[in-house]
Amino acid sequence: MSARHYTEHRAQERFTRNAQLLELELRCNSPRRHLDVLLELLGLLVEQCGSSVLAASYRVQLIELKQRVTTRSNLRLVTS
Repeated sequence: MSARHYTEHRAQERFTRNAQLLELELRCNSPRRHLDVLLELLGLLVEQCGSSVLAASYRVQLIELKQRVTTRSNLRLVTS
């Protein structure tokens, strides 16, 4: 396995793990500052995932997660 493939593979693993963590944080109603840190990390990881079909699906997943964080935060402001 080349160094580039190894780097992409590790980034993909880390993206999956941190996306799951963000899902958990959303379910636990964690503060927005925690969610923003995870979103930033996921953005950096998705850049390292390469240009495969899997990486494209991660990009779509990241967009959906950003929308969920924004929607949840806005709903929280409205109900407060």
